[in-house]
Amino acid sequence: MKTINEILNYHKEILKTATEQEKGALYNSIGQIYYYKGKIKTAIKFFNLAVEIDKKYDLKSNLAVDYLNLGNAYRVIGDFEKAKEKIKKGLHIALNLKDVHWIALGYKYLALYHQAKGNLDMSKAFLDKSSELLTTIGELAVKKKNPQIPLLRIK
Repeated sequence: MKTINEILNYHKEILKTATEQEKGALYNSIGQIYYYKGKIKTAIKFFNLAVEIDKKYDLKSNLAVDYLNLGNAYRVIGDFEKAKEKIKKGLHIALNLKDVHWIALGYKYLALYHQAKGNLDMSKAFLDKSSELLTTIGELAVKKKNPQIPLLRIK
């Protein structure tokens, strides 16, 4: 099994031969690695690089992921204004694409944002919706209640 540093080095090696369009996804992955290493500011740098490339090539699905990861990273460092802005951008794209997985994660990130801001009722509402959606698509191993779940309105 590879270590996180070996995986990071592997990604950096792939960057050397990747097309510009492929680099967006690689930058996002590298950002995620730095995020999990606790190097949030470095992660933000890579998420922003991913956004720039994915915007240029209009890769909407990638942009949804980029913005959601970027917003969550801003939340972690306490930049709540940027966190909310980026999470909402990513969530709006995911909603337009009807990508239930990323909609659910967007709701989770909004729940974490509201929790950090002390809005526990909003946090619970978004976390419940995230869990319901993940259950509906089989990503949570809980009994399905209702496969047709209406989406929450973003505030």
